[in-house]
Amino acid sequence: MDGSVPGCPALYIHSADVRDVAALHILAMKSPAAAGERFIAAGDDAALLIGDIGKLIKEKREQHAKKVPTISIPSFVVRVLSIFDSSLKQILPDLGHAAVGANEKSKSVLGWKTRTAEESILDTVDGLVKLGVLP
Repeated sequence: MDGSVPGCPALYIHSADVRDVAALHILAMKSPAAAGERFIAAGDDAALLIGDIGKLIKEKREQHAKKVPTISIPSFVVRVLSIFDSSLKQILPDLGHAAVGANEKSKSVLGWKTRTAEESILDTVDGLVKLGVLP
């Protein structure tokens, strides 16, 4: 959000709000049905492109998003740039691939509920502003 990244590669993010993850942990600790089980903490929303997250922030929190990138960087450009910038090499395997998280078991066994990705993203921006991390 500080403008240090000029554009957005085709990276998808499947998120879960940290408050929801904490709630899932508490539900799992309190529920006998959770004993010996594993639960995935993934939000209900489909994976979002980083550029779409930037567009959401610009649309809903424009006063704090003047430097948020929304321009898409084609994957072939990212691959070429990774030759010169080794930090880009770590994202190459994920370019264009949407992660999938299945939370049905977390919801059906534990009654877990999640926030929307939009609510989580906007609350994060608001929290960063409140803490003085963002102007």
